[in-house]
Amino acid sequence: MKQLTKIMTGRFALVAYLSLIGLLIVYLILLRVDTHLKNNAINECAKISKFQVENESEGTTINYPLIDIYEDCLKTKGINPQGE
Repeated sequence: MKQLTKIMTGRFALVAYLSLIGLLIVYLILLRVDTHLKNNAINECAKISKFQVENESEGTTINYPLIDIYEDCLKTKGINPQGE
């Protein structure tokens, strides 16, 4: 009976460790997904908050950011424009 108890305790410990490792992996995946979504939101805001000035004589285009529109976009997406 004592041997059976030792075997069951060992198996329980193994299952507990594997469960913790599994939870850690899931947490890291969710953290990475959250970062990816945040980066996409920042990119979308950067694309819609700019205006272009074209110099036809030189054939160049200059992009200027519109800071107030960019910050408002970030706020609507739940991102602090001043950083974390």
